[in-house]
Amino acid sequence: MSNIKRIFYIIIAILSFVIGVIGVVLPIIPAYIFFGITVFSLMRVSKKFSAWIKSTKIYNEHIKKYVDKFINWKDKKKDTLK
Repeated sequence: MSNIKRIFYIIIAILSFVIGVIGVVLPIIPAYIFFGITVFSLMRVSKKFSAWIKSTKIYNEHIKKYVDKFINWKDKKKDTLK
């Protein structure tokens, strides 16, 4: 990954984390969405962080099925376009 993409994802992670923390204090802003963006951005930057998140119980029980569905949908879309 190029340095520009890494910097972009780090900036997105920092901004979404700050907005998520503000969302914890202010009930108007949904904090969990911004924390999800933070995790997604950091997974793109760090292979170690990505491996750690994928090894957690929460990821395996709740998130993995949606990620797998998205990947399968993406592959099916590519196959139909060929």
